[in-house]
Amino acid sequence: MVKDKHCLLRAMMILPVVGALNVGHAASDSEKKVVDDISQDLLKVVALLDQTGGAKSGILKAPAAQAPSSNIKQVAFRATEPRNTINLKELEGLDLSAFSTKPKAEPQPSKSKAVSTKKTASTDISKRVYHQVMSTPPPRKRRYRPCYQYGYQELQNRSRRYQQSITEASRLHGVNENLIKSVITAESCFKVRARSHKGARGLMQLMPATARRFGVRNSYNSHQNIRAGARYLRWLLDRYQGNVRFALAGYNAGEGKVDRYGGIPPYKETREYVRRVMGVYRTLHNKYEHSFNDTRHGTTKTREDYRRIWLQQQRLKQNNRPLSERRCLKAVPRHLKSLTNLKRSGRGGRIWRRYYSLQAHENLSHVMNKTGVHINTIKRMNHLTSQSKLGAGHKLLVWECRA
Repeated sequence: MVKDKHCLLRAMMILPVVGALNVGHAASDSEKKVVDDISQDLLKVVALLDQTGGAKSGILKAPAAQAPSSNIKQVAFRATEPRNTINLKELEGLDLSAFSTKPKAEPQPSKSKAVSTKKTASTDISKRVYHQVMSTPPPRKRRYRPCYQYGYQELQNRSRRYQQSITEASRLHGVNENLIKSVITAESCFKVRARSHKGARGLMQLMPATARRFGVRNSYNSHQNIRAGARYLRWLLDRYQGNVRFALAGYNAGEGKVDRYGGIPPYKETREYVRRVMGVYRTLHNKYEHSFNDTRHGTTKTREDYRRIWLQQQRLKQNNRPLSERRCLKAVPRHLKSLTNLKRSGRGGRIWRRYYSLQAHENLSHVMNKTGVHINTIKRMNHLTSQSKLGAGHKLLVWECRA
């Protein structure tokens, strides 16, 4: 629908164009009749558009003064134009009711009724969507769960991809499958491309030196990584006479720290690591759907729980105390007793050290393979550099304990 009256004036321009066709020759009666018919039809169109456009009186008014001058020049008529053309000024004040009848005005609803209908519509819409939108609670933010808090089924689903490698490593080195899965869960959460800020890589987070020590070429290869990690666990279990907690502490902090403190080192990270791995191990061993590391379950504590907590606190206090002479003598690994010599030194003889005597044609690599102490640890304990010269009979410190 055209609501601008300037558009009506442009429609009226067709009449001068039709009249201009007759300029220069005498118009016949048939042509005059056609022009008159077109004029009548255009006036009817103007009347209909005037009704829909908004002139309440039905009288066409002259255009406003702000009409562009270009349009006025185009519709200006000369006195020489034929009589069958219509001048726009003649249409001013023309009553168009003779050409068309006004439609009956529909009764407009009152404001109160309109408001009520709007309220009804909005009420109907709210009722229709209330059950879908208003009755459903907003979605909860999913609580992040660390990997060591997974249940039995979730851990099994995670480890299914590497089950064959875990089974082969377990049979080859005699390490429990659940223990291998527990270490992988705490170390990398079964992410084969995992890498720590310290440089540990792969599923079992092997350091580059440890990987070379156990013949790993690619730490991101799951099969090689799991086999080397199981072999390292087997070596730690043999070193600490089957003590799983000491082996896990050595896996995390290094066997040198465990030997120095005669047990789990008093480091928060190492103690938390051992607790998490043992919790995952219990979850897998007992096939519990919830993890032993998940604090959301079992909030009601019994007398046995408080007793267990008290015993753990006593063990922590005992481990933080300086080691006695007797514990220092027992803390030495079994394989070092026949390879090294014991020496007591320090103020009041509170430091117990083990020294290895170099044989002919031996270097630090031979010492590492025999004692199990890494080359870097030997260099640090003996203050060696790359220019240090070693010969037969030279004594190297490989273990110490402070009582």
